[in-house]
Amino acid sequence: MNARRISILLALTVSVSGWTAAQKQIVATQEAAAATSRVDGWFRKYIGRDTSPNQEVIKIRALYRRFIKRTPSRAEVSYWLRRLSESNLLIVRYEIATSREAGKALRLNPKALLLDDQHYVTKDDPNYLTKLAQKRYLFACDPKMYQMPTLLGAQVVGPWIGRTTFDLTAKPTVQGSVSHPVLGEVKGTFSIGTTGKRRFFHGNGIPIPKVLTGIFPVKTTDPAYQYDPNPNGFEMQTVSFFLPRHPKIAAKGPYCTYKEMGITLDGVPITSPFDPKGRNEVAYEVQDLCNGTTQPGGLYHRHGLPYCYPHAYKNNALVGYAFDGFGIYSPFDENGIELTSDDLDECHGKTSWVIWEGKRRYMYHYVATRDFPYTVGCFRGTPVWDALPPLPGAPPTPHSPAQ
Repeated sequence: MNARRISILLALTVSVSGWTAAQKQIVATQEAAAATSRVDGWFRKYIGRDTSPNQEVIKIRALYRRFIKRTPSRAEVSYWLRRLSESNLLIVRYEIATSREAGKALRLNPKALLLDDQHYVTKDDPNYLTKLAQKRYLFACDPKMYQMPTLLGAQVVGPWIGRTTFDLTAKPTVQGSVSHPVLGEVKGTFSIGTTGKRRFFHGNGIPIPKVLTGIFPVKTTDPAYQYDPNPNGFEMQTVSFFLPRHPKIAAKGPYCTYKEMGITLDGVPITSPFDPKGRNEVAYEVQDLCNGTTQPGGLYHRHGLPYCYPHAYKNNALVGYAFDGFGIYSPFDENGIELTSDDLDECHGKTSWVIWEGKRRYMYHYVATRDFPYTVGCFRGTPVWDALPPLPGAPPTPHSPAQ
């Protein structure tokens, strides 16, 4: 076969290949358009437009149960998730993204999560060392923090609270889906960077625009107000601290915790899972749809898993940093199986393969789970206890165990 014939055959092969790829793209586009039309039609038929946020969540859940019975196409599931990335539908997006249809194996029943009230142990010597740290308990530096009158947080025990468990699906949320800044606010800022052996964090305490929050202070017309009339709004403050870039297990640890546990990649602090009476704050307190709330002084924070943070439903994904420098990872292992406190050590962590600074490493890390204590039970590394601005009127917190 001469060169001319070979070149003609190659040209025809490339042409047919290109035509096939183009046809596949056209079919995919047509399928996506059809899926979009069908899903939009279901939303109009079953959800309607004049629906309150909490009613919409209930209707969306019912519609999805109807939806999965008909074995939806991949294009339909994809559009569902895009549609649910809007405002108050974020928590339902998380539920769908972590469902069996999305390849996840959930192990916890959200209707019967353990309360674990008063599940804390305390330091037993002046060096903040302990042999008492244990699973599903918080190792507290100062137990008086959890032995106070209920001056803050939930004022009424909601009907979703049982004797030893609570029903997360029956719990209301603070209404609203606010992208900051709003009137009178400055724009929220937050950045993470590295310098030498340290990782730095800088921000002004206002949620960055991509973090959607509820309306705080809680409005008197909000159903959440009768249980948790949170009067705190958002106030600018200085958030600036350093953590070790390459954390190590402390030879004298584990170390106890104060109020501050860590920070998520979107700049929202993670604080203790207890309220001032030693109750499970995730259960009793009413948070917004991103699992966040405000505290005296105006700092927006979370106590547990950030449902609306994209990596929260990915496998083995970094979602934040504990205040000893170790990473906090999503609740799903590399196979999509949900991890719980039973799978972790007394500090709520484990040693396994993870992606750290772009490389696969076998190292210790914490896991953000749906059960208590949610993120950090004690610190495996040497913590920075005063990374965040203190609560107004609170006694000073030591910087680290070295002091």
